[in-house]
Amino acid sequence: TDPHDQLVDLAAHAGLSKDELEKRLGVSLNENKRQGHFRSLVRAALDLGLAPAMSLDFGMARKLTNAGVLGYALLGASTIREVLILTRRYYHLLVPDISVDVVFDGTYSRLRCTSHDPDPEVERFYIEAFFASVKQNGEFLVRSGSIAGPRHFSFSAPPYIQRYREVFGDQREMIFDSEFSELALAIESIDTPQATLD
Repeated sequence: TDPHDQLVDLAAHAGLSKDELEKRLGVSLNENKRQGHFRSLVRAALDLGLAPAMSLDFGMARKLTNAGVLGYALLGASTIREVLILTRRYYHLLVPDISVDVVFDGTYSRLRCTSHDPDPEVERFYIEAFFASVKQNGEFLVRSGSIAGPRHFSFSAPPYIQRYREVFGDQREMIFDSEFSELALAIESIDTPQATLD
């Protein structure tokens, strides 16, 4: 599913009609999609009352097969380490408003996500959706339970912290108002051969 269509469907499940979205956008949904203005669709949905926590649902529903050629390249990578390197190199082609960096140290691989959007609500949507997608797809690829270590977020703790616990696990490993937004993955997990290669 295209991310534009997925967000429209998510908004519909939340009670926001296509007519409402189009009225807020000032153009048809098809025209918005054709122009590649995903960011304006996010902002419109939030303005119309889409629950901010829906960003996590959006990310959890994103599958690598939805990412076109890059998604299939990630599925074909031999380890999560290779997936992270490919993500760092090419993710901006999917979402130009996000930069991804990967820092490897002795214990963790730190996947750092930076949004270039000046709107803090849209920035939060992008980062939450990206990390939820990484968590979901990473566990699918290695099939070995939770692979997440400490989670850092550059914004304050949200009122929907229970949903964070459901997605990211132990709240004691979540650090808010951090300098960076970053998801730490254990080194042993990222060097595990992908289950999809069996």
